[in-house]
Amino acid sequence: MMNAILNSDDPPLKAALDTLVQDYGALRVVVALFARGLNRRARVNRIRPEDLPDRIRADIGLPPEPRAPKYWELR
Repeated sequence: MMNAILNSDDPPLKAALDTLVQDYGALRVVVALFARGLNRRARVNRIRPEDLPDRIRADIGLPPEPRAPKYWELR
């Protein structure tokens, strides 16, 4: 059972943008949206599966990463 309560009285996107443009002006709103878009893409960090430790790989259902042989095992 979900306990989420949806707020239907939140303003739609167009009304929110109109309010921002009235308060700050169109140029400032456009520059802020553009800067936010550039900043957001720069922060995305992807985790590669081969970078995860074996215990986390096992938790998400991946096989353990094969280990390189030790120098004393090279015969």
